[in-house]
Amino acid sequence: MKEEQKRIVRIDNPQECRLIERLNRFVVKVEIKGNYHPAHITNTGRLSELLVKGRQVFCFRTLNQGKTDYRLFAIEECGLGALIDTQLQMKVFKPNKAADAELHDALKEADKAGVEIRAIGLYYNPKDAGVYLFEPDLEVRIS
Repeated sequence: MKEEQKRIVRIDNPQECRLIERLNRFVVKVEIKGNYHPAHITNTGRLSELLVKGRQVFCFRTLNQGKTDYRLFAIEECGLGALIDTQLQMKVFKPNKAADAELHDALKEADKAGVEIRAIGLYYNPKDAGVYLFEPDLEVRIS
């Protein structure tokens, strides 16, 4: 990670966990500090190459105490976290005025003009609980 990269969002109180198993499309079992917990997974894709028993994953506690107390949002990959939480991805990629007001305004204007806006990728850094863009210096031209 480059020092000058700008964090897009910070995850509050992330928990390092170990994946035990995927119970169904929406729930995985994780181990947190020796205790087992069901965790909600928003990405219902197969993710078979990532959701491997024993792999380090990252969760946060959910506010709505339903059937799951945690939500899995990232999976360890090369010392960082592959962000798999679709709700968090949508939150991060809504134009974020606090992170970059000029970009926010440009994206809003482009969206109104019918420009298709796409993301290139995200990763989670467990060292500072931050979510970052891959290639944040990639030039974007809106004509």
